[in-house]
Amino acid sequence: MEDLPIWVMLVIFVMFVLVPLFLLWAGVTVIKSALKFNKGAERVLGTIVSVRKTYISGTGDTDGGYTYFPTYQYEGLDGVKYQGETAASSSRWNYPIGRQDEVMANPNDRTAVRYPGPGHFIMGVALLAFAAVFFGGGVYVVISATFGV
Repeated sequence: MEDLPIWVMLVIFVMFVLVPLFLLWAGVTVIKSALKFNKGAERVLGTIVSVRKTYISGTGDTDGGYTYFPTYQYEGLDGVKYQGETAASSSRWNYPIGRQDEVMANPNDRTAVRYPGPGHFIMGVALLAFAAVFFGGGVYVVISATFGV
């Protein structure tokens, strides 16, 4: 490894140490957020009352486009009506006002609404898997360079 230029060592360090650490942190954060949200979350029937239309500009050769974020009104288990916007969005489909869906609402933050399902957990696990792949690649590079394998 001492034969490698310093810039190669720096690239190896960034790609196979810093990137996996960041992905590990991001995966754990997403999973913890999902667990925190789901703890005590209520499954309720929500009605779309508005849709926020946001323009996302394109980069390079791609054109921009609109993304739609639905806001649901729902009745909590306490009988009070609340509204919350989902973080989920669609760029191909504008959500129809009045449509009803089962959503999850957290009593600790009534403005946050999520669709039920394992999506957030899957995202967290995927980030952890990417971290493992990068870290494993780094171990392989170091062993290969050190022992000439």
